[in-house]
Amino acid sequence: MSRPLPHRFANGATVLGHYRVSQISGAIAATPAAQDHWARIRWTGITNNARLVLCRLQVGLSVSGAITTLLQQTLNAIIARSYTVDHTTAITNISMVNKNGAMDARTMQNSLMGTTGPGICTTAPMTGQTATLDASPFARVDLPLITAVTATGTAIAGAVGVASGMQDLYVWNTLGEHPPTLESGEGIIVRTELAGHATGTLTLRTVWHWAEVINPFGNE
Repeated sequence: MSRPLPHRFANGATVLGHYRVSQISGAIAATPAAQDHWARIRWTGITNNARLVLCRLQVGLSVSGAITTLLQQTLNAIIARSYTVDHTTAITNISMVNKNGAMDARTMQNSLMGTTGPGICTTAPMTGQTATLDASPFARVDLPLITAVTATGTAIAGAVGVASGMQDLYVWNTLGEHPPTLESGEGIIVRTELAGHATGTLTLRTVWHWAEVINPFGNE
């Protein structure tokens, strides 16, 4: 069974800290396309060749403006390499200063992300980045939303407040599994798998949990 990376020293590795933050998007307008970018984490922690180790990523959707047609909503997570320019439009970042998100502020330092922590879209997909994405996502999850039907089985509008609940898009809990580990200039992007809602609006929620590590897996 997996256990947290120690935040002292182990086999030559130094874990600078564990961090966990949540975020909520704006009301994402219809009609999003397949592979739109809705959230991201970008690593530029060059201090002592530090790396980011993703421990868990949770996502959830809720209806914020009534949707009148059934939809299949799947999100995926993909690694971005050569992520030299950040997303510049329709993005809101979390500031990671003043021990924000540190799971033990007494012993963990400020996140190396500074003011540009995890980001999420506003009311439209994020754009403006320069990055090379992997050929395939490393994780995906289906988020059921509109299930309400009439007595005869006809779909009705998804009312405001209908939600998928928070679900794991990725979690590091498998014995022997290697978690996504980012070097400077890499990131993780949360994308839509399919074309989305044609009417109404959706709101995305994310919870990111990661460790910032120097020589993350020791000297072996």
